[in-house]
Amino acid sequence: VTDLANEYDIDNCIIIVAGDIGLGFESEVSILNRYYRINTILEEKNIHLILLRGNHDDKSYFDEMKINLSNIKSIPDYTVITVGDKNVLCVGGGTSIDRVHRQQRYEEIKKLYKKMWPKITDDALKNIVYPLYWGDEQVVYNENILQSLTDNHIDVNYVVTHSAPDFCYPQDKTNIHYWLRLDPELELELDIERGNLTKIFNYLQEHKHELKHWAYGHFHMHHN
Repeated sequence: VTDLANEYDIDNCIIIVAGDIGLGFESEVSILNRYYRINTILEEKNIHLILLRGNHDDKSYFDEMKINLSNIKSIPDYTVITVGDKNVLCVGGGTSIDRVHRQQRYEEIKKLYKKMWPKITDDALKNIVYPLYWGDEQVVYNENILQSLTDNHIDVNYVVTHSAPDFCYPQDKTNIHYWLRLDPELELELDIERGNLTKIFNYLQEHKHELKHWAYGHFHMHHN
């Protein structure tokens, strides 16, 4: 982000990152130290960096707002960011198509460390081998929060999510057949993921929110 800001001379703005930050793949101390350094640069340029969770993030960093600095915040699902007179609803989460592989790889790494150091305890192992997958990664549909926004006359103008409603691109699974064969429950869970985001869209439409734009990441491709 700091390289991007310098290259394009970006300042005085809010940048919302639509998930897959990579929070959780290393020690919390290392992660926080890195963001403290980044925060100093962002303060100089008056850039505010908002992070919402993807499927490749430890959800606790967002639920507990473990990054809560002056110019960088990891925010919980359904946080509303106000920019000028517009409201941006942010909802993270997604389903890892490679979750079986990630779980297997994690166990292999732990076995390797135990082979290298037979006397290492499970608690000590947790401090040097970090998860590659989190089971609470899925998108959660929470109508109670949406109803609270409506009841409090908070109009949602923009939505930023990690994944996307099911009517958005891509609408098929042609490029993930390998993972679908490897993980029998994956296809249904992907449909639930996209369906939950469609429920959010439908709710906002039905309750007359002036929704103008929806942005998402996750799919490793560009499409408008």
